[in-house]
Formats: sequence, C-alpha cells, structure tokens
Amino acid sequence: IKQIIAKQEEEALEHFANLEHERWAKWQKYMLSKLYPLGESELSMNNHLLVMPTELYQRWERQIATTYAELSEKEKESDREQVRPYLDWHISSIKEILEGVKKYIETTQDKIAETHAEENGYRCSTRDTINHLEEIINKLK
Repeated sequence: IKQIIAKQEEEALEHFANLEHERWAKWQKYMLSKLYPLGESELSMNNHLLVMPTELYQRWERQIATTYAELSEKEKESDREQVRPYLDWHISSIKEILEGVKKYIETTQDKIAETHAEENGYRCSTRDTINHLEEIINKLK
C-alpha cells in the first residue's frame, strides 16, 4: 500500500505540473490574443508596442483583488473548469489506492483472519471490508 501511495504521489506531481503548464499556456495564449499594436505614436519610440484593451485590464485587476467567494457565478464556473482535470485525476488516484488496499486484503485475508482468531479468540470477516471498499470505489466512478 505504501508503494501504491508513493507511486501516486510521484505521478501526481508530474501530472499536476503538466496540467498547470497547459493551463498557464492556454491563459497566456488567450491574453496575448487580446493585445493589439499601438502603431506609430508619439507615446513611444517603439513602434512595435502592443497594448491591452483597458476593459480587459480593469476586469482582470478586479478579479485579482476579489476572493473566490465574492466572484460572480460565471467567474466561479470558469475557475471550476480549470480545476476539473485535477479533480478527475485525484478521484482516479483514490480509486487506484482503494483497489490496491482491496487486493491486499483479498490476498491476505486468510492470514489476517488466522491472526485475529489467535489474538482475539474469534474469526474476523474481511469480506465485509472488501465489500465496503467495493462500494466506495463504485461511488467514485
């Protein structure tokens, strides 16, 4: 079980880093698509200057200064869309860990039952534990 969890942690780091890079790249591409050339101007010696529309700048500044709880429902949904890939992977990771626990219990249930019977004078039911894990796993699908 420790090996499964360690593997999941390692995979999670790389998976989430990849998702974060994709999210960042998508955002940067979107932001850059909103820039437009200022053109020849006395404002700048750089005739290749790109500018951002004021309304976008103001909206993003407002969003930066606003807590998630205070965002509009549309803005919250936009943030939710960004984290759904993280959640999907997290749920599949939990399922894999639970499957590993279930497999471990199934392969060692006779040994566990014998140990408990010797230590406590009764035979424990690991089948109930396995059934419960299966219910949890099925709910995560």
